[in-house]
Amino acid sequence: MFNFEGDLRLTTQGVHFGNPQQIRLLKEIHRTGSITHAAKQVPMSYKAAWDAVNTMNNLSPEPLVVRMTGGKGGGGTQLTARGLQLVQHFDLIQEAHSAFLKSMSEYSKDLQADIGLLQQLHFQTSARNQLVGKVVKVHTFGVHDEIEFNIGADESPQLLKAFITDESTKLLDVKAGGEFILLIKAPNVELVLEGSVPDALSGVVVDNKVEADGCEITLTVGNQTLVSTMMAESVKDLTEGDRVGVVIDPKNIILVKI
Repeated sequence: MFNFEGDLRLTTQGVHFGNPQQIRLLKEIHRTGSITHAAKQVPMSYKAAWDAVNTMNNLSPEPLVVRMTGGKGGGGTQLTARGLQLVQHFDLIQEAHSAFLKSMSEYSKDLQADIGLLQQLHFQTSARNQLVGKVVKVHTFGVHDEIEFNIGADESPQLLKAFITDESTKLLDVKAGGEFILLIKAPNVELVLEGSVPDALSGVVVDNKVEADGCEITLTVGNQTLVSTMMAESVKDLTEGDRVGVVIDPKNIILVKI
């Protein structure tokens, strides 16, 4: 489950103002009566505070802040009635905005799959194969770890192993149940006779493009698609619907955290 977050900003004449920092500055001016003290509380520099006040005053039809008689520390400042009204209205809008984000977060469980898909669609790489795998087990051997993934459905698992360093396991926070994108180059996907290699994945051929320099075989493994490029004579006759074993060296898999 994840939460929606977002800052509330106001615009006028195409210019942003009234962000949370500026509103806090107005509140501190109202509380302290001093732009110097208000700037320290935000915190921001005295110059930045006055720049912000001048921008808001210029954009507003009525002044929001007025400077009183000068004095040590930058003189006194106070909010006008319009400035105080803006702060109060912003707080009301902020409450409504927070309530909206909270209501959106309640749908996060249903949206999780779509968010993951959008992340995958945005991701671009030269590797032809980008599979989604769920971590089943993490086997630690010292310098290197063996990560076991399920790239099939829960009810009909297809298990695939990847080798990464123990440091990478910690860096990516690899744990059982976590999901990752597995990057595999097409030449690293080897096809064999089904049942001839223990622990091989079970694939079904979808298409076979035979070229002078080899074959590009598209197949499904579970509900995911894999592409293999091979030069072996044994794969030239593969046709749609043929079942094959799929072997991938665990060292040839790159993990990307979703």
